[in-house]
This record gives sequence, C-alpha cells and structure tokens, in this order.
Amino acid sequence: MASLDLSISQTKAHSSAAVSLAVACMGLFVPNYVQYQISPLGPQVIELYGISTDQLAQLFSAPMIPAIFLSLFAGVLIDRIGAKRTVSIGLALTAAGCVVRVAATTYSMLFAGMMLTGVSACFLMAGASKILAGFYGPDGVGAKMGVLMSSSMLGTMLATATTAMFPSLRIAFSVGAIVAIAPTVVWIAFRGEPQAETNCSLSSPKLSECLGIVLKSPGVWATGLGLAFVMGANVVISSYTPTVLGMRGFDAESAGIVTSFFMLGNLAGCYIAPALIALIGRQKPIVVVFALLTGIGIAFAWQLPSSAALSLAFFITGMSMMGVVPTLMSAPVQLPEIGPIYAGTAGGFVTMVQVLGAVVIPSYAIVPIADGEIAVIYLLGGACMVLAAVASATIKMK
Repeated sequence: MASLDLSISQTKAHSSAAVSLAVACMGLFVPNYVQYQISPLGPQVIELYGISTDQLAQLFSAPMIPAIFLSLFAGVLIDRIGAKRTVSIGLALTAAGCVVRVAATTYSMLFAGMMLTGVSACFLMAGASKILAGFYGPDGVGAKMGVLMSSSMLGTMLATATTAMFPSLRIAFSVGAIVAIAPTVVWIAFRGEPQAETNCSLSSPKLSECLGIVLKSPGVWATGLGLAFVMGANVVISSYTPTVLGMRGFDAESAGIVTSFFMLGNLAGCYIAPALIALIGRQKPIVVVFALLTGIGIAFAWQLPSSAALSLAFFITGMSMMGVVPTLMSAPVQLPEIGPIYAGTAGGFVTMVQVLGAVVIPSYAIVPIADGEIAVIYLLGGACMVLAAVASATIKMK
C-alpha cells in the first residue's frame, strides 16, 4: 500500500512538473509571438495609426521595457509571495496587453498594449530558475531552461512565418490575444506548487534580506554581466548581418536565408549544450568554450565568401551562443549563497542586467567606438563573447 501511494505521489509530481513547464513555455512563447507580429504588419500599422517608422521601432521594442524596470521587483515578489501568484499576475497582464492591442484606436493605446505583452516574459525569466529547480532539482534546471528558451524562439519563428497570411491586422492581433489567454487560464487553475517554494513558504525572506544577499553575491553579478555581454553580441550579429550581406552583393532573399541559419542554430543550441553538459557532467567548460567559439564566429564569420560557408558558420555561431544562455540563466539557484530561497530575486537582477546589456552595450559602447567601421563592430561583438567567457569562468558551477 505504501509503495502504491508513493507511485501515485511520484506520478502527480511528474504531471505537475510537466504542466508547469508547458505553461511556462507558452508564457514565453506569447510575448515573442505578438512582438514579432509587428514586423510583417509594419506597413498596415503605419497606415492605420498614422505613425512614423521611428514610432514603429518603438512599438517593436516596447515589450522589453518591463524587463528593465520590473525584473528585480518580480524576482523579489517571487521570493516573498511565491512563484504561482507572481507569474499569474504576469500572465494576466500580458493577456490584457494582447486584448488592448485588438481594441487600440490610437498609437498611445497600442504602445501601452505592446508594453504589457512583455510582462509575462519578465516575470517568468526572473523566476525561471526557482520554478524549475522546485520541480526538477538544481541539477535539472539547465536542460529544462533550454526547453524554456527554445519556446521564445519558436514564437519568433512562427510569427515571422505566418503573420502575413492573416487577412487583416485585427484578426492577427485577435489570434495573439487568444493565444495569450490560454496559458493564463491554465496557470491560474493549475494546483501544483514547486517543491522548493513549498519548503520555503514558512520563512518568507524580507525585502532587505533578499536584496542584501543577492547584491553581495559575486556569482550573481558575474552571471548578469555574462548574459549582458551575450545579449550585446547578439544585437550586433542580428542587427547588422542582413545589411552587411546586402553590401557584399547578396540579394534580400539570399541574405535572409543565410541569416536564418543563425536563428536555427539558436534553437539547436538550447538542446545541444544541455545534452553535452549531461554527457560530461560539467557545466563551466562547455559554457566557456561555447562563448569563445561564438566570439570567433561573430568576429569573422561574416567575411566568408560563399553562402554555404556563411550558413554553416552562422549556424555554429548561433548554436554556441544559445548554448551559453540556458546554463547561465540556471546558475543563480546553484550558487550556495543563493539557493532556492533567494533564486527569484537573483533571477530578477540577472534578467534586468541582461536586458540592459542588450540596450546599452551596442548603442553606447560598440557603435561609438567602432565609428562606422563594420569590421570593428563585429570584432567588438566577438570581444563581448570573450568577456562573457571570462565572467562565466568565475561563477561557481560544476
């Protein structure tokens, strides 16, 4: 009888873990899906709302705003009141933002809706390591983080490939709203709680305690800076490559195909790196080697002469870059001074620094230093990955 009860309990735990992971994946899929609907719909958005191309770019970047200003708040909230309630708030705000987009009649209203769509990703990334560690244990976080990260890329790819097929902007936005509401309802109705959260629920840490321990942790700072450098490098290769290939004589279609191999590599890296880590039982060597490999790819791959060579190099570069991200994102919960108790606050701080890196490093460091020299821009992007490797080497990982 005892063994039967144990079997039932284990089955319920596995089911709760699977449901939590699936809903979290949807929670990251939605913000990327609705964000990347804007690009194919750009001409319609400009015409309907009477806006400029600069305002269109602001709409596209609006979902990143919550990550800059709310990540640390979300992390503290997760440690204080728990992941289930905090993520419920984030998912509900994202769903509300998607509904606002459908009803928007002015640019300001549409901008507000777009900004709200990024809240669930902000809250989920802040609490991802704590949520996953609660269901899968600290050692299982890296592999599941890879699955989580891949869902955001699938959202980007699906939006880019299918949005132009919708007959109107309102229908496209309505589909986004429906897709956003589904995970919100499932998460709120879901009864499972991460084990780590249940264990810590009786001793909710104070705000000053959360911030004090996290901000004093060298490992948290190294993780945040490492991811900031990765994001800065990612902006370089993602933003400049289509234009640079055009300058080299590639037509728009060929440049798009070559560039898409970087995204396919990103998707593959989410699974390849965790698999290699599981195979050798070490995290740090994989992260450092992948970061250095990415640096070489960013610095020099764009100069290769043929489409085939470029495609292969971009695939490897994308794979190695995204192989770094899930492991670094899972690092805070493995730090001895952080653990599951302060993993939310640590994750929020890391997410905030990561997004700031994507904004600050390219715009205020790489571009001014390069002074318009394309080769220098790519070399500095590669240097960012070298710095990410150095930061990763200082983190207490296996």
